Amino acid sequence: MLNLNRVDAAANELANALDIDSTNAEVCNRIGEFFLSLNDLNGALSFYDKAIEFADTDTLKMSYLVNRATAKGVLRDFEGSIADFERALKIDETDIAILNNLSAVYQEVGDISKGIEMAKKLIEIQPDFIGPYVNLGLIYSEHDSLALSEYYFNEALKIDPVDPLLLNNFGFLYYKKKEYSKALEYINSSIDKYPNNSYAYRNRALVYLALDLNTEACRDLDIAVHYNFADRYGDEVNKLIEEHCKKD
Repeated sequence: MLNLNRVDAAANELANALDIDSTNAEVCNRIGEFFLSLNDLNGALSFYDKAIEFADTDTLKMSYLVNRATAKGVLRDFEGSIADFERALKIDETDIAILNNLSAVYQEVGDISKGIEMAKKLIEIQPDFIGPYVNLGLIYSEHDSLALSEYYFNEALKIDPVDPLLLNNFGFLYYKKKEYSKALEYINSSIDKYPNNSYAYRNRALVYLALDLNTEACRDLDIAVHYNFADRYGDEVNKLIEEHCKKD
């Protein structure tokens, strides 16, 4: 029997189901999801591999490819994530979740033109979906096209004016514009609504550093570390701590 390292009924049922039929794609997918919930990403990937291999319809294969792409993204294997999302997109070229994720992952690897292309295609398909406006706003804010960034974030605000991730991104835009009081207003509102978002603390720390408030900045950088910033976004926060917070 598969050892899922858990004794709850759901884990035992999955293990039993796999013993009965080791080529059941949905059972393999669900075990992959189980491992993902435990943050065992390599375990998740191994079962997503099996689910994709055993899938007997394109719809199921697309779903499992998306799951594997997501797990690869968490592992920061962005090239592998893109490959899986692209395979899934060939099955359904209008799927909004795939297009939205591809836009974001292309941005991670620095392929800005492809990220913009995916986001704009998604807007054509579903203009009331917030995701592509946020992605475009992020792309343009990161590359100093601040007027375009503000336009797309404002379009996103029309769809959901209280989305905490959007508010955080708007705060980063105002940081880039050196409008620090507005930046803090938006980021603080974001943290109030989503207090576990490590990226918001990173953004607020950048604002504090710009205002020469190193104590406050270092506190927020420590919180970002606590909420596992590096696992999702890389070592930027650790570098900021080394530069601004280490005492002689």
